[in-house]
Amino acid sequence: MRNLLSPKWIFLINTLPIFCLFILFWGKYEIVESLLEEDYKEMWTYFSVSLISLALLNFGFAIYLMANKRSIPVFYGILSLVFHITYIYLYSFNLNHIIPFNIPRWMLNESIFIYVGTFLMPTLAYSLLILVAHFTVNSYAKKAWVSLLIAMSVPITGYIFVLVIAPFWQIVDHEFEMHVFAVFMILGTLLFLFFLIQAIYILLNRNVDTWKKYELVWKIPITIIFPLLGLMLNNGLFFNGFNVNEDDGIFGSFNSPWFYILAILNGVFICLPKLENQIYRVVLFIGKSIFFAYTVYFFLVFLPFLPISVIAILAAGGGFLMLTPLILFIVHIKELNEDWKFLKPLYPSKLVVAVGIFSFLFIPFYITIENL
Repeated sequence: MRNLLSPKWIFLINTLPIFCLFILFWGKYEIVESLLEEDYKEMWTYFSVSLISLALLNFGFAIYLMANKRSIPVFYGILSLVFHITYIYLYSFNLNHIIPFNIPRWMLNESIFIYVGTFLMPTLAYSLLILVAHFTVNSYAKKAWVSLLIAMSVPITGYIFVLVIAPFWQIVDHEFEMHVFAVFMILGTLLFLFFLIQAIYILLNRNVDTWKKYELVWKIPITIIFPLLGLMLNNGLFFNGFNVNEDDGIFGSFNSPWFYILAILNGVFICLPKLENQIYRVVLFIGKSIFFAYTVYFFLVFLPFLPISVIAILAAGGGFLMLTPLILFIVHIKELNEDWKFLKPLYPSKLVVAVGIFSFLFIPFYITIENL
């Protein structure tokens, strides 16, 4: 995970998504500009300038770190979370002033309402990984069960608070109450994810020989069986009640056979043995990089639902499937890192990175071309 502290990741995880987000909103603004009053246009200007400022700050800081050959410091993770969460928070509470009700909804894609959260989510996830990497330097000296217990206590505490304390909590100003609730939800989510990721990271780095000896025993369930079960559960193959309508499951529409095919192929590449053959490892690295886009997609989709996963486990018994994208994401990164270490002495580092990036972009590029 220490390799994630390279400032080059900022370009891919922050600069590129924000650039895409700005282009998308620019196109939407040109469509609705004539329907916006001056106050609403000013709001668009404020949030656009703020978004560009965030991108430039991240870009400039990455350039500075690269020029000085330094890794990403811990304060970047903290400040990045604060600034980007604040931006999403303010955007959400001012959404009616950015996209007012007088604008016909047929003029805009419904997904515009989640654009900001979707494109800034990689930065939030990356900031958490940075904090975990810095605060878990010596994974052997830390107890995984302590981190896991703290993580589980967060949603359980929230659940008890909503049932027992919240009914007696009387606040005159309803808007203030909503702000307080939102802040607690954000803090709870961050704590939950931090300690859960830390627990998984500690487990993966401890007793390495044992993990490798029995790796298929835990890899096959995490990379193949659980993702397939999660898709089936969401699509109503076990319980029809999970279907919102005929096409969508509770977490979205994943009915296409390609989701199942990609889940199997992704798991197979992760489970394949790491032979010492040079050509074989190149193919393995390319395959894992291609299907990493699939892992990242489901990681981002399920990220907002992770805090309720423990409650879902207690209530329904199948909530552990909600944790699968997070665990798979960490395992996939670890697999790519091991392939990178094997290939680095054999090929130029820039070539390996370029191959990995282009392979990762293969599925998104293909989907984009198909939908043009």
